[in-house]
Amino acid sequence: MRLPRLAKHWDQDLQEAARQRMSHAALLTHIVEEEYRLQGDRAWQQRLRRARLPEP
Repeated sequence: MRLPRLAKHWDQDLQEAARQRMSHAALLTHIVEEEYRLQGDRAWQQRLRRARLPEP
């Protein structure tokens, strides 16, 4: 499983989790949701590039 966001933001996520006193489950949920969002964004951008739509 590739988790590019996790590698880049691990320290920030841990600091935020400590600041908000997140449980381990909440931290894991946050990480998975962010990875999912990032992958969706990348897929959308890739579809737009493949469509070769003219720029507005």
